[in-house]
Amino acid sequence: FLDADDILLPERIFRQVEVLRQDPDAIVGGNFERIPEAATPRYVEYHRRLRTESLFAFAFRDAPLAMPTLALTRAVWCSLGGFVPGIGVPEDLHLLYGHMGSGGRLIKLEGPALVLYRYHETQTSRKLHRHQLLQVRVRAFEQLVLCAWSTFMVWGAGRDGRAFFQALSEQNRAKVTAWLDVDIRKIGRTLEGRPILHFSQAQPPLVTCVALDRTNGAFEGNLDSLNLRPGEDFFYLI
Repeated sequence: FLDADDILLPERIFRQVEVLRQDPDAIVGGNFERIPEAATPRYVEYHRRLRTESLFAFAFRDAPLAMPTLALTRAVWCSLGGFVPGIGVPEDLHLLYGHMGSGGRLIKLEGPALVLYRYHETQTSRKLHRHQLLQVRVRAFEQLVLCAWSTFMVWGAGRDGRAFFQALSEQNRAKVTAWLDVDIRKIGRTLEGRPILHFSQAQPPLVTCVALDRTNGAFEGNLDSLNLRPGEDFFYLI
């Protein structure tokens, strides 16, 4: 895929076709650079850090592969029925989650950028409300992960954690056993009828509803201290 205002970089097609020849049922994406260069630096760096083996753990936080970098075979495209029609639809999420739901593999190419991805104030993706995107991500998470969980905990007893909880189906809300947090003002209280515990009391599986790269590494360090397996014991939702 390539939008009309983005720029294809040399070697992109060769690199992706080479992978698809080995794994024709996969969807392949990769890194990108921004136009203008200084636009959304945290978003660019976040995608640079992703690896094929970590995509599943991050898949429900945001699109695991950036839309303008995607490549797939016609057979896969047709099997998925193309894009979900409509204006203001997160078509990349629907496409990727549909592929994952059918057992399809996602591959992230490391190394040089595949495309110059243009950023501007009027682009369609900026018109999608975060609540709309959360609903799509949570529905996919329920279908692909929560269906196999009988109980789980939610890390983050703040706005984002509550928004995630409210987006869950009634059946999956009933699976939430506790909240996790670091705020001593919250710990020991209840939220939605569940206790708020210190994160060190975490019992997997769990989901994290805490923004990444916003706590000077404190959240990431606390998470690492639990020695959990991403994509198995926990998933990132925010």
